[in-house]
Amino acid sequence: MKQKKGSHVGVVLSFVIFMTFIFFIYLITQPALKTEKKDNSLEFLATGLMEKISANLTSVSVAIVPPSPSQDCVRLSGFFSTTGIGNKVISRDNSGNTLQTRVDVDDLLVVRNGATFFKVYGSEEFSATVTGAINPCPQLSQGSGYVLGLVKTDESIFQTKIVKLIENYSSNYDGLKDDLKISQGNEFDFSFTYGNGTEISTQSKNQTISSNINIYAKDVPIVYISDKANEESGFLNVKIW
Repeated sequence: MKQKKGSHVGVVLSFVIFMTFIFFIYLITQPALKTEKKDNSLEFLATGLMEKISANLTSVSVAIVPPSPSQDCVRLSGFFSTTGIGNKVISRDNSGNTLQTRVDVDDLLVVRNGATFFKVYGSEEFSATVTGAINPCPQLSQGSGYVLGLVKTDESIFQTKIVKLIENYSSNYDGLKDDLKISQGNEFDFSFTYGNGTEISTQSKNQTISSNINIYAKDVPIVYISDKANEESGFLNVKIW
């Protein structure tokens, strides 16, 4: 009987020690698990935001075939049907200067300022291009008057979409949170810093955040397309708590 009683005590004691060990491991690993989960959520949020501020940018180079017309304005006959680019376009010379551009049905008109080579960029994120003719503006045919380079389409981040997303955050936070699949109990915020240091930010729904809440933040360096079709650099700052 004493031996049986002793063995029962040993089993109970072993069980208590085992449960204490498990609880101790839980206490040690719980903060790390929470941190890892928040870090994963932060990465997921950053990826989702990047997708929402991206859109297609199509570009094509144009070379004027000698002899170059004396007029600065050139009418590129059939440009839009040939390239498939939409009519929201911006033209720039090799120095990055924006050139006056117009759309006239299927033709692109560019005041080239003496340039014999320039690039045309098209995106739905650009403002609508002015339509109508410019006189005088000699009409050039593809292959004889002008030559097109490779038409290239890439996904790029746009300044306009960043601004729109910040406005969407302020006007429809819950809807945006659902779109980004932010899990229940988590909140988020973000801001954008231009290359010159100017910052634009969301109007956070949680103006006062308790001091005992951990905020996880990340700065994501990005290259974005400005409203003038220039490539510029900035930072997307993402926060989740």
